[in-house]
Amino acid sequence: MDKSIKPGDVITVENTYGWVNKLGACYVSIITRDGIEHLIPNETMITEPVSNWTHSDANTRLRIPIGVHYSTVLELATRLGEEAAQSQPRVLNDPAPRCPVKGFGDSAIDLAVQRGTLIAWVAFRQRLQSKPRRLVVWVLPGTPKG
Repeated sequence: MDKSIKPGDVITVENTYGWVNKLGACYVSIITRDGIEHLIPNETMITEPVSNWTHSDANTRLRIPIGVHYSTVLELATRLGEEAAQSQPRVLNDPAPRCPVKGFGDSAIDLAVQRGTLIAWVAFRQRLQSKPRRLVVWVLPGTPKG
């Protein structure tokens, strides 16, 4: 195999997202954020698309979708999304977090908190995505709490 992946990289192949634990003669060991080790055959690594989130840079931009009620003040919602992202550890200031409107759904206005972050551990990514959602949802008036 070429050197496009190495132990410690964070990758996605097929439906598996995790960090590369070992490169073997027949398989690649990937540990998911639940701690499950997946053995992906080298053939799959060659024939299927592989996204290497940390190939050239450990920084990556996360996009966290948030839906807000149509009566929500959008300036408030976007500001709260950005502040929630900025309040998290390991979130980079450059690029600064943003929370643009992404679309208009049947029952909500779709926003997406976008922020640069340093991926150190796979499990950290899940925590990083859930807290800004909770902070925005519980502060916005008229936002469903479910």
